Amino acid sequence: MFSKRFAALFLAIMLILGIAGEAMASDDDFRVRVTVAPEKGGTVTGAGSYNYGEEVTLTAIPNEGYVFVKWTWSGSKPGSDPDPSLENQQSLTFEATRDIEFTCHFKKTSTYTASFDPNGGTGSVDDITGLSEGETVTLPGGEGLSREAYTFKGWSTAPDGPVISEYTMEASNVTFYAVWEKIPTYTASFDLNGGTGSVDDITSLSAGETVTLPDGAGLSRNGYKFKGWAFHNGKVIKGSFTMPDHDVTLFAVWVSDSAVEPPKSGDGIDLTGLNMMLGALELSAFMALRKRESESTK
Repeated sequence: MFSKRFAALFLAIMLILGIAGEAMASDDDFRVRVTVAPEKGGTVTGAGSYNYGEEVTLTAIPNEGYVFVKWTWSGSKPGSDPDPSLENQQSLTFEATRDIEFTCHFKKTSTYTASFDPNGGTGSVDDITGLSEGETVTLPGGEGLSREAYTFKGWSTAPDGPVISEYTMEASNVTFYAVWEKIPTYTASFDLNGGTGSVDDITSLSAGETVTLPDGAGLSRNGYKFKGWAFHNGKVIKGSFTMPDHDVTLFAVWVSDSAVEPPKSGDGIDLTGLNMMLGALELSAFMALRKRESESTK
């Protein structure tokens, strides 16, 4: 009889303790612990004691030279522990329902270098170091670079590739190559227009460049004197001209030896007739030049 009463009392006490234990479990603190791997990788905020059902937010903060990788945690309690699909989130939010320990994983950041090749030019551009994968690099201008007869256009990832203005770093070093565009050059040729001798072409002229004309030394034409050079319109050019953006040919202008030199002013001689004669001779030379040009194009 005593045994039965004792057993009943024992069961009652255990039932009371169990109910109280559940109540205590629902109110007591739960420990959220965090370990950082590696220790120098960074820190985590949010670890500590929480009441049942209280919201917990853990945030990973990488140290310089490190990046966050993922979370791992002990055990699993579906519906209350963090969703495993969120393991790569730098901030992790869940409800406290049990003691739980997390490991926050960091890794050392790999850095890369962007180098610059003048690609036939002279000068240099400093490397860009400490770049991370996925980082956008804005490419520099061509200050300090030059290449004779070329214009700097930009940078490319290949020696003969297209110009780009920026680049997203991959997990490797990269070399950029200067892109050059050849400056157009032109030639001035000389037609002796019936004379003898030779005048070398003037080559590699740029548009807008001043061209000094040769003086006609070494040129001759029987019965004529060399007066200068002219384009197709027959107007004598004095000394030099500005190079257009195309090749040109200049024609020697000749004046007949029979032309009378006009007296100097102040000699008391009427110059009207002489001036008219000289004008007629120049017109005759011009017409002959135009005729020759016309025949050469037929």
